[in-house]
Amino acid sequence: MQNDESQDKWMLAEGDEEGQHLLFRVRQELPAGVLKMNYPELISVFWEFDAEENDGMPDEETSEVHFEFEQAVHPLDAPEYSYLMLVITGGGRKEWHFYARDEAEWIDQLNELLADHPEYPLQIEVSADPEWSLYSNVMDGIAGAS
Repeated sequence: MQNDESQDKWMLAEGDEEGQHLLFRVRQELPAGVLKMNYPELISVFWEFDAEENDGMPDEETSEVHFEFEQAVHPLDAPEYSYLMLVITGGGRKEWHFYARDEAEWIDQLNELLADHPEYPLQIEVSADPEWSLYSNVMDGIAGAS
């Protein structure tokens, strides 16, 4: 299967929230051929961490575990499940925001992918966002800050 290059174009942006440094990693555009209406569920994965000594950012060990988690769930970033569109780090937590076809299938696949991993301190929230408002608002905010 050929991977469309546009699916791999990400940008970084920085911001502040209540005096805490935030780092945004955002997919620059919708993957080719994707219709938002086919991925109406916003699945947000939150991981809180102790960040008192790092201006709200994770320490090196926590960053490594975040990386391992992200590598483990990478198969969810595929047309049959969802698209990871936004990652936010800072303020004592990391957030991964996916737009998914089906919540139940996504959760089942997540559990399968993490079956052999330690239990991660995740909080998952699901909401209907057929217009991809979160992604659009972040992109608008980045464009407005440029």
